[in-house]
Amino acid sequence: MNRRFSLKKFLKFVFILFFILFIFFLGFGLGRGSQSDEISYQLINKEAKVENLDFNLYWQIWDSLHKNFLHAVNDKDLFYSSIKGLVAGTGDPYSAFLDPEETKIFSQDMGEEFSGVGIEVTTKDGKVVIVSPVKGGAAEEAGIKPNDEILSVDGKSVEGHNFMEVISWIRGKEGTQATITIKRSGWPEPKDFKIKRYKITIDSAKWQFFDNIAYIQIIQFSEKTYSLVNQASQEILDRHPQGIILDLRHNPGGYFQASVDIASLFVEKGPLVFEKDKSGQTKAYSAKGKASLKDYKLIVLIDSGSASASEILAGALKDYGRAELLGEKTFGKGVMQTWETFDDGSSMVLTTAFWLTPKRYEIDKKGIQPDIIISSDKTDCSADDKVCQKAKELIIK
Repeated sequence: MNRRFSLKKFLKFVFILFFILFIFFLGFGLGRGSQSDEISYQLINKEAKVENLDFNLYWQIWDSLHKNFLHAVNDKDLFYSSIKGLVAGTGDPYSAFLDPEETKIFSQDMGEEFSGVGIEVTTKDGKVVIVSPVKGGAAEEAGIKPNDEILSVDGKSVEGHNFMEVISWIRGKEGTQATITIKRSGWPEPKDFKIKRYKITIDSAKWQFFDNIAYIQIIQFSEKTYSLVNQASQEILDRHPQGIILDLRHNPGGYFQASVDIASLFVEKGPLVFEKDKSGQTKAYSAKGKASLKDYKLIVLIDSGSASASEILAGALKDYGRAELLGEKTFGKGVMQTWETFDDGSSMVLTTAFWLTPKRYEIDKKGIQPDIIISSDKTDCSADDKVCQKAKELIIK
């Protein structure tokens, strides 16, 4: 009895402390400071208050669960779930609290090597949808496409679960099989896809030359992406091709700074993207003044699987008239998330700002429109890739 009472008191103290800190930080706008990742805070609301909330209700529910629920309950699960609900109460599909296990998965997803079926997922209009399959991966080969809706994984419905939980179901031991039930626009009924999990090692950028045309494919934006694209730029400067094709199709995004750095290879000066916070204040991220590839003809390939950092890069190149965009309208994810980790191994992903193009076009839910609309079942720049073949024609024109 004493142990239970002590635990309850402890958890009550932790929860109240968490709530006080939460309300305190609601009054602050989190700025990103300088590009050296310094963090600054500005007080924007001194009068933040919570009214008509009786937190005794929380403990009444807590006690009732322990006393009356048919099965045993785990205090840690209850505690983490209550925090998940707190963040979910924002109604934002991209903000989430991650328990320690989910945080490990998220950390892996930000890297370039993990085990899974090869898909990037998010939530959209309350549904778990695929942003894009990994190029050349098992999911793409099985026929998974951007904007496919996931209904269940191995028979478990995704309803009521955030996308991080769904990712944890999809991930698994290399060589095992995942059954993913997909709903697609135009299909009379959902279909099951049986996909073998594999070790996914992503080279975030690749390049090659087609006669006198340079082709750079960016699969995602990781910590290494700018370095790889910069290597490609050195080869381009050595070989002096007639033009460059930059392929951002099926690219779900990633590290924001990589998109700014790569845009700076093509645009010499001026803002490349604006960050607009909750107060409406904007912060510009500008070109770095080098732009070693500024004089090369540039065609950018986009599709519905191009999201986030891909849209930042494509939007900047379009607004400056630096490139012609071919393909399909992009995904439309134009918000910034910050990732905060905590001492117990848990973390929180929180939407903190909108992204705007240099002409202050808001990307979120709208996407970037191509200059020429064209689609293709192939996205590998082979002879059957209509979009890439059109890009080659435009360069040699």
